[in-house]
Amino acid sequence: MWMLIVISIASVGIAEWGWRNAPEANFYLAPARVWELLVGSLCAFWKRENRHRPLEVLALFGLAMIVVPIFIYNPSTPFPSLWAVVPVFGTALVIMFAYDDNITAKLLSNPVFVGVGMISYSLYLWHQPIFAFARLRSILAPSPMLMMALIILSFLMAYLSWRYIEKPFRTRSGPKALTRHQIFAASSIFGLCFIAFGVIGHVQNGFPQRSAPSGASFASLNNKIDNDIMPCDFDLTLMSAPNATPKNCRRTPVGNTSARAIIIGDSHARALAGPVSRRLVELDIAVEVINFGGCPPFRGIAFPGRDCWTANNKLFKYIEHQAFDYIIIAFRPQPLFQENFDNLEGGIEQSPFPTPLYGLDFIGSEKNMTIEQNAINLINKGLNDFLSLDAEIILIYPVPEAGWNVSELLWKLAAFRKDVGTQNLSTDGKLYWSRNAQVLKAFDAMKSKRLHRIRPSNIFCDTYTSNRCANVVNGTSFYDDDDHLNIHGARLVASKIATTISDIVEQ
Repeated sequence: MWMLIVISIASVGIAEWGWRNAPEANFYLAPARVWELLVGSLCAFWKRENRHRPLEVLALFGLAMIVVPIFIYNPSTPFPSLWAVVPVFGTALVIMFAYDDNITAKLLSNPVFVGVGMISYSLYLWHQPIFAFARLRSILAPSPMLMMALIILSFLMAYLSWRYIEKPFRTRSGPKALTRHQIFAASSIFGLCFIAFGVIGHVQNGFPQRSAPSGASFASLNNKIDNDIMPCDFDLTLMSAPNATPKNCRRTPVGNTSARAIIIGDSHARALAGPVSRRLVELDIAVEVINFGGCPPFRGIAFPGRDCWTANNKLFKYIEHQAFDYIIIAFRPQPLFQENFDNLEGGIEQSPFPTPLYGLDFIGSEKNMTIEQNAINLINKGLNDFLSLDAEIILIYPVPEAGWNVSELLWKLAAFRKDVGTQNLSTDGKLYWSRNAQVLKAFDAMKSKRLHRIRPSNIFCDTYTSNRCANVVNGTSFYDDDDHLNIHGARLVASKIATTISDIVEQ
């Protein structure tokens, strides 16, 4: 049993490290999950070796540990992690102490709970593919009514599979009982079929022929667009001593040049990097790109799993010791305000923003300040830091958000045999101004002759359609997803940046 305890503690440690450093592997792979199963094994060992009375208080406390997280945990709560200890240990307390005639045992013995428990594994297996395929097939996010219908369908399929598949497998007697040999043979055949299907799908690049010709063409176009962007999203762990940027993150004019520019920011800077660097090279300006996905380029902030603090400290020191003539700053400010975007037309941003972690002393904030006040303080302090350097600052204002994943939406329209060649897509311009009011006010309040402003809203909003911000115009998309510009949108912004720098040179 002690070996199980040691393994469980190690697994919890892996989970706690994993959600910060490798969240996807942490969620899907066994090392960070095995402790959850071993707690059940430990309960079995304990009950076998120890006789104890049912304890009403501990059973109720365990039940509370299961129920309360349902209401207080949210999509940003990391799992698995130490947060998972609460419901897992709550389950252990219920297993060990909820029996005989105590309240918890009577409650969980209710026929409704027992029935759900019997089909729970089948329900777990069915709900995921049903929900996933519904989301794939729906052009926009599935409606609450549709999701309710899918929940009912999941329960129905779970009961049928429990009744006609799971239950017969558990039967060990009678003429219809399955032998162990039959079970293993059938499992092997089905397993090999699934493996073969997966390998063929991988080799065939996802069976692009399953789509309409326009859908396949659109997918091919998107791949070309992605490959055209400079791959300069730095791994924070590799940013130990940025004495120089990698070669693939630099572009230099053919002739000699004394002018230098650097593009910094989060993934929005990366989306602009390719087109902007090309335009600046045409102006005989050498360009470097340093950006950290999910990190605004200002000192004094970090996010769970993203050591933006260390990265931006090193970035600022690097810029401070280099003779850059132009510093181009592009980032998405909305994560600082913790508000996902809903365009009120079916496009809802799904992934929650992680909670920002501020260095309160560094940015001059107080612990009782609001999220909005901390965000504005960070922006003001960060911009003033760069303005203190002897360089022209090109500040990119917020890019209008789409809400829906534009590339995915167009692919679905094309895949389901709808013509996207003349497709137009846009969002309400009023949402842009209201959602970004505080950021725009903070940007506008910065006063310096060396601060130059690029406003993407002047490019995409109220230009193609009155009072609307364009996502797609006549089949040409400006977005790679729900908030990043693709190569077409980035070229429009790059043109404005090039014009601005040309004007600076002429002054």
